Amino acid sequence: MNKISKYLYGAAIVGVLVSCYDSANAQFPGFKPTPGDTLKSIRISADHKITFSMYAPKASDVTVSGDFQKSYGALKLQKDELGIWTVTVGPVTPDLYSYDFMVDGLKVVDPKNIQVKEGAGGYSNLVEVPGKESDYQAIKNVPHGRLTKVWFYAESLGAMSRVHIYTPPGYEKMTEKLPVLYLQHGGGDNDASWATAGRANFILDNLLADGKIKPMVVVMPYGNPGGGFFAGVGVDTDPYYNYFFKDLVPYVEANYKVAASRENRAYAGLSMGGLQALNMAIFFPEKFGYVLPLSTGFLLIT
Repeated sequence: MNKISKYLYGAAIVGVLVSCYDSANAQFPGFKPTPGDTLKSIRISADHKITFSMYAPKASDVTVSGDFQKSYGALKLQKDELGIWTVTVGPVTPDLYSYDFMVDGLKVVDPKNIQVKEGAGGYSNLVEVPGKESDYQAIKNVPHGRLTKVWFYAESLGAMSRVHIYTPPGYEKMTEKLPVLYLQHGGGDNDASWATAGRANFILDNLLADGKIKPMVVVMPYGNPGGGFFAGVGVDTDPYYNYFFKDLVPYVEANYKVAASRENRAYAGLSMGGLQALNMAIFFPEKFGYVLPLSTGFLLIT
């Protein structure tokens, strides 16, 4: 191809791109920029205060609530002349927090923040306040394990089931069988929550890098496989335990390099998961060498 041909070829390509650009723009006639286009919904100051903002010019009431609060009750945002609602809270202790906007009584996911926590009742946003107190869960330049979202068929449920499983760095080349920790979420969460709001995989990565723990497989199941909320002493009425031992544990031990012995199995749970941990300790002591209930208490319903 000579120089003239190359020039004509290049000009043709430019012409096609310009034509495509014009056609794409023609699909959005009358687009008008708004103050919300460049709005930062989360701003964190050097003194650990959080400023929440939302562009909602036609709204009459906007609030925000989350686990950054020291007391109950939603916080009201104030509206400016541009239609931007704002409130500043804190200072708050460095950590990872969830929050929810309410616009005229409707829960709204923050459209300017892609960091979300999936829970039993939908999505909440996440905001991280960095600092030395939250360093243990920071995303660092250390070897990272693999977090996998796994679907498998559960015979006891007659349905597909989902579980999140963490394997440590270098797991694929390991030959020995590892200890396994079953980590159970709370009542308002699901199997994704430990790895989003809980940052379990990054905490494990950092502990391994510091030599504070040994490599292990961590299984994060869904705690309400039969639906409903079970919060009492006993295992007969809650389908979770049947599912756990007949479906989940056999699946994990058949597909992952874990040691199938009491001494190498541990169970920990938060809130509702803590109730399940207590039931595991009481009714299945032969299954687990270690059990840890967190922030829990039995609800005795008569």
